[in-house]
Amino acid sequence: MFSLSLVVGVLAAILGFAALAAMWLPMGATVRIKLVRSLICLVATCLVMVAATQIRWSADATEDRRNSFSLADQQALAQLSDQLTVTVHLAPEDPRYADLRTSCGFRREAGRHSDQRPATIPI
Repeated sequence: MFSLSLVVGVLAAILGFAALAAMWLPMGATVRIKLVRSLICLVATCLVMVAATQIRWSADATEDRRNSFSLADQQALAQLSDQLTVTVHLAPEDPRYADLRTSCGFRREAGRHSDQRPATIPI
């Protein structure tokens, strides 16, 4: 997946560090001026990175679109007005279960045995 928010965040970090380096290289400026400029640069970089988290555009860069729904499914999902909940049933030893726990926020359903761990993911 190609995520625009990730690209913007990484570019903000790179440009922020480059700007900091450019501010500290000149020998004629006082340390106080360099610190003030650095603080302004850090605040600006942080604001850009926070704004980047709000960008929701991404594209499937795989050749066979394995990370995407079909066009008909995308249109059907776009027409949903209520929250969609997906329940996943995986064995505790299944490595996909650990991946699901770390990559998505989920809640366990009450009343389940410890060996049955469905994950409910609001989308």
